Amino acid sequence: KLYDQFFPDYAGTFWEPQVSVFTLPALEAVGRGEDGLKQLEKMIIVLGDRDPPDIDLLRRAIGSYSDASVRVRGAEATLAQFDAFPGLSKDNIALLTWLMMQKVIVLQGMKAEVEKGSPEAAEFDRRIAEIFSRLEQFEVKSLSEIALKMIGDYLSKSENPFLAVRFYEELLVRDNPKADELKASADLNLGRIEARSTDQAKLLSARERFVRVTEKYGDKALEPEAWLERGRVAIKMKRWEEAKDAFLLINQKKRWLDQEQRAESNYSYGESLEQVGDLAGAIQAYVVVWNSYEKFPDWAARAMEKWLILGFQDADTIKDEAGNPDPVKIREKKVDYFKFLKRKLFQWQNRPDADSEALPRLRRRLPEMRNELGITAEEEKAINFKLGLPDDWTVSAPAAGAEKAPAPKPAGN
Repeated sequence: KLYDQFFPDYAGTFWEPQVSVFTLPALEAVGRGEDGLKQLEKMIIVLGDRDPPDIDLLRRAIGSYSDASVRVRGAEATLAQFDAFPGLSKDNIALLTWLMMQKVIVLQGMKAEVEKGSPEAAEFDRRIAEIFSRLEQFEVKSLSEIALKMIGDYLSKSENPFLAVRFYEELLVRDNPKADELKASADLNLGRIEARSTDQAKLLSARERFVRVTEKYGDKALEPEAWLERGRVAIKMKRWEEAKDAFLLINQKKRWLDQEQRAESNYSYGESLEQVGDLAGAIQAYVVVWNSYEKFPDWAARAMEKWLILGFQDADTIKDEAGNPDPVKIREKKVDYFKFLKRKLFQWQNRPDADSEALPRLRRRLPEMRNELGITAEEEKAINFKLGLPDDWTVSAPAAGAEKAPAPKPAGN
């Protein structure tokens, strides 16, 4: 009703784009979606030609148009319409960019509906890459802020992430509210690109970018990732105290990051503690990883390996009452480590060596420990019984297609 009252008498007024956007759902609901789409196509051109443009309204108009067009016309017809958008001047690079970015969003939505890794998904990836390849040719100064971010984000995850640099750098030098909203993300991703280098100047620049994200911009959503990157680059720069503090903060923030990143953070915390001389703290940190993040094979195996090395070093410090090394207690402690490793390798027996470089080393380490400690066949049989393992179980690499390991037998008394 509002739409029919407004048009045609008030067409051409300042409020025509707003009315066109806000009445589209109502028109679609009564079967007049095509009318609303054609009207909104005109208004997108009007908004795109305004100087200065109303970016918020233009973004809303294009997004509303795209969503409604997919529902009314279908996704492929919508994509075709973007390619031949009525009234679009090829000289209006800013608007052309907006429409191309919306095409990417539509294609990403279509890709989400097909099976991952399927030929259909690969075809959507190809079409998306084709759009970004075209966008990459545009002069950066002609691109909108959101386009700079989206192109940079795409290229930063490509085989050559350094192609993203000029888009992020353009975003950082712009002085307007829209650019300011995206600068934290740009700095974070530029830092990630620089942190790939081994050059100390590049690493220092990356560190400074991560610090800005955590301390200047105030973007709470990016803080966890930025702190993780601060810890990573501190390790590369061998700033162990700084790395320790970064990973400690992450570990204290229980809702930060996903589980695999938290496994990395706990492992890296242990590594940092080890480097600053806190071996007891490092041992405990590694225990947390292989005990709490076992579903991430690489981190768990690496933590177990570190834990064993430090544990043996710690055992060698055991003294008797006279202050001399106590060989009996030292061996008892090391046999305990042997037991832990054996039980863990039993649980992991179907994990392939490819899961972690540390895993085959652990499998070789078990018989080495047996020989070093002089564990007899009878002693090991008793150990197996205590651990609830088959009497004759030994370490072996999993065969292709191997079934899951049987559950351990109840432990003996």
